[in-house]
Amino acid sequence: MMYSPAMTRLIHYPADKAYTFKQEVVRRLRELPGVESVSLAKGQGLVWMTKDGDDRATLPGRTYARPQDEPSIFVKPIAPDYFKTLRIPFVSGRDFNNSDKPGSPPVTIVNETFARQILGDRLPLGRTVLIDDEPYQIVGLVKDAQLRSALQKPVPAAYVPFWRDPTLLEARMCIRVTGDPAAALPMVRKTIASIDPEVPVTEAMPLMDQVRGAYTDARVASAVLTCAAFLALILSAMGLYGVVSYEVGRRTKEIGVRTALGSRPHDVLRLFLGQGFSVVLTGVLFGGGLAFATTRLLGAWLFGVGSADPLSFGVATAVLLAATVTATYLPARRALRVDPMVALRYE
Repeated sequence: MMYSPAMTRLIHYPADKAYTFKQEVVRRLRELPGVESVSLAKGQGLVWMTKDGDDRATLPGRTYARPQDEPSIFVKPIAPDYFKTLRIPFVSGRDFNNSDKPGSPPVTIVNETFARQILGDRLPLGRTVLIDDEPYQIVGLVKDAQLRSALQKPVPAAYVPFWRDPTLLEARMCIRVTGDPAAALPMVRKTIASIDPEVPVTEAMPLMDQVRGAYTDARVASAVLTCAAFLALILSAMGLYGVVSYEVGRRTKEIGVRTALGSRPHDVLRLFLGQGFSVVLTGVLFGGGLAFATTRLLGAWLFGVGSADPLSFGVATAVLLAATVTATYLPARRALRVDPMVALRYE
């Protein structure tokens, strides 16, 4: 399941004709095979949003010393099924419906951040809020939708009925389809062209492509850090191999003594492997604890992986242990093949 948004511009349409056209587009698209849900929204793309909203909200009767002190919010006109299409779950209340039309009482659906910061109420249904000095009744509460990155906290958002404003000339279609959304775009274009071939469809792009574009900087930084981490791991393994291998090699005389005194080869190997593992495991435990604490500080920069990702920690530990086994086994095995009398004279 994926989203497939597109945009129609009705610059040369009168308001009443644009209103009828958009309703017909939604009706036709909902009848297409493979289309699960369709909705409309006004404004910027689904993932490109600025940090601060341009609208203001407050409670009736609440005053501020300066107008700019009034909390800023995002106001987004949306059509019914917007939350269903984008899979934004409802906490309580209802979605917009056909009764939210021109002339109907102004209503709004707010997100949890809006309810907490503006209203101080987790269950605000039925309350009245002033949005740009116009009173709206809250009829729904939805979860916060993180549309950018974890570095930006969710912002207060108020959704208002798309169909209540008949003057909107711009609409972004939100379409959820089964299968490949890119394959559905020609069908969407054809359907809109069958209603009016003069209306262009622009910015036709699957939502995942929008998300990838919004996260380009994070993906580049992730690739650079991954390469740096991989290089650091390889250098650590090489350094560990060199130190352990040298330490085992300089104990060739000790190996000869142990062999001469009757120690079996596998006992000698087990002894040296155990000593090597004890040193490395101590380093892994201390280093892993430090790495875990550090990654928790960087958690906001991580995408698609937790700060305590077991795979990352497991791979690093496995590589270092493998380097230790190799660095211990090869010199010890080589020393065991030397005649004990020769090993006793080893310098």
